Amino acid sequence: MLCLVRFRNEMLPFISGEDWEEPDLVIVSAGYDALSVDSLAQIELEPKDFATMTQEILKHLGHGRVVFGLEGGYNLDGISEAFAMTVDECIKFVREK
Repeated sequence: MLCLVRFRNEMLPFISGEDWEEPDLVIVSAGYDALSVDSLAQIELEPKDFATMTQEILKHLGHGRVVFGLEGGYNLDGISEAFAMTVDECIKFVREK
């Protein structure tokens, strides 16, 4: 999926680059309106894609000091599933530390 490719090719190198100074805290605006069940944004992500992106963000940052803010999303079932997968990845990260 193009969105995940761009995430890996543009976002992850940005937060891992030489010019990146490790922040004390990272705030992620989690736009769940990007879900395929939400017709507004038409980005077509699946809940598992949010899990993948969360996993990769946590892995690249390494410290786990990340806040995910719910931003957007109008399909409550989709938001619930994607948010649960996001939180599950955070819990897995903390347990593995």
